[in-house]
Parts: sequence; structure tokens; C-alpha cells
Amino acid sequence: MGITYTTLKIRNPLSDSEIVELEAKVDTGSTMLVLPESIAVQLNFPKIRKQIVKYANEETAERDIVWGVEVEVCQKERSI
Repeated sequence: MGITYTTLKIRNPLSDSEIVELEAKVDTGSTMLVLPESIAVQLNFPKIRKQIVKYANEETAERDIVWGVEVEVCQKERSI
């Protein structure tokens, strides 16, 4: 069992932003996409609420939940 990484293409279709490519760690047990705050600010994603999140290492933190993220992984595009 190893750590898997993939390339994501992220953009904000609400503001017709540029595409940002990121190297991301794949967590098959996750239920949310975690973006660096700097990317969320750069792409101007609208914040919809705050939520307590729990990481794989059992740490918890309060984070902003944003809306309108368009993600491309393995040449498949989805809005979340």
C-alpha cells in the first residue's frame, strides 16, 4: 500500500477563471476535496459555510466550505 498522487485541474466557472493545476494526494476514504486556501482565494470561490473537518491523522480543524469548484481528474471534468 503506497501513497498515490494525481494532477487536478481546478477552475471557477462562475468567474471564468484561469485553470490551475495542482498535484494532489489521493485519499480513497475522503468525502470532501481539500484545496489550499491560497487557491480558493486566488480563484475567488464563494464561501457557503464553515465546517469541522477530520483528517486521516485524526486531527480536526474548522475550514471554509466553498462552492462552484470545477475539477478535472484523469481527463474527466466535474463540478462540485
